[in-house]
Amino acid sequence: MRGEVSSKDKLLLIYVDFDDDIGQCGIDTPILGVDKAFKAAQKFAICRPTDSDVNALFATIKIANELSAEHDIDVAVVGGDPRGGTWAFLRLAHELEEVRKRSSIDKAIVVFDSVEDEKVLAVVRNYFRLVGVETVVVEQSRSIETAYTLLAKYIKKAIEEPRYSKLLMGYPGAAILLFSILALFNLVREGLLALLLVLSVAMVVRGFNLDTYISRLSRRPAKLLLIGLVVITLLAAISFTTIDLYEHLQQGSSLGIAVASVLKNYSYLYLMASAIPVLSKVVGAIVRGSYRVLFYVALLIDIVLLYMLLQEFSYMIMLISIQRPITMSELIRHGFASSLLIVAIIVLTVSAELAVRELSKKRRREASPTSQTFAPSSGRIL
Repeated sequence: MRGEVSSKDKLLLIYVDFDDDIGQCGIDTPILGVDKAFKAAQKFAICRPTDSDVNALFATIKIANELSAEHDIDVAVVGGDPRGGTWAFLRLAHELEEVRKRSSIDKAIVVFDSVEDEKVLAVVRNYFRLVGVETVVVEQSRSIETAYTLLAKYIKKAIEEPRYSKLLMGYPGAAILLFSILALFNLVREGLLALLLVLSVAMVVRGFNLDTYISRLSRRPAKLLLIGLVVITLLAAISFTTIDLYEHLQQGSSLGIAVASVLKNYSYLYLMASAIPVLSKVVGAIVRGSYRVLFYVALLIDIVLLYMLLQEFSYMIMLISIQRPITMSELIRHGFASSLLIVAIIVLTVSAELAVRELSKKRRREASPTSQTFAPSSGRIL
């Protein structure tokens, strides 16, 4: 028990039943007096023998008997409301006020049967000078009870708060609904795949915080359209790639031939997806009048050169995969072409970057006040 009392103090031992389990057995509260509290505990034990309040009530009377040898002790039992919340607090306040009027004792020790009931201490302090608190935990440890209390709180939070209910209830609910509909048409295998697909997409969206990112993009429709075009192009490329690889492998083709086919037929889609944002940068630089447009145009040319390089790679992979001798002239021709394309990409990119830097420095020098010359006669800037 927490709190210290003097041997001369008159003390009131108040048992608080926040959810009013006692009242549901026809026992009216508040109850004042040790004998009345003992009779109420007996009646309640017959009504609900498995309720933890029974043991807590008898524990309250036991504490009163132990303290009565040295202190003037009385017992009061007050109840709240089964609905909890505001209703319980209002009724507790009313009953505590009635006990205060009927008792001449102003100091109290409060007894609870659950750590959750301790939230009423503020109400008790409005009517009594609190000198001690006793929590009666019956046949279970406080840590277990606390764990159950926290679990119930988190479950309630997950159900009632939208941002948690969407994740824990909405996505799984949509997946189960989709699986159930497909299962009705004897498409259990397809339903299981759909279930896994929905759950995996939901996990990816939430894990990478994509929903927040998309919400921000919705306020910038141009950028959202740009990203949509990139995503659609990539999805088309991945779909065609998957189908092509599957068909080649089904026909018994080697993996090298399948890869060469994909590079030859669909590499332009992947490069197109990368060219879309670069093209938007070109437009933006032109609107701003920035020299950076030269670098972005160079990147577009690099993408074209990279497409040509991938075509060379696909042809070389095809030659190796069909296991026919490669002549020296073929090796030199394709090797030289590939090397030339790589050198062209590097030189073009570096040259464009250096040109942009030099032109930007020149513009800054021209815009600097120290570089401006004023004609004395006309006052114009030369």
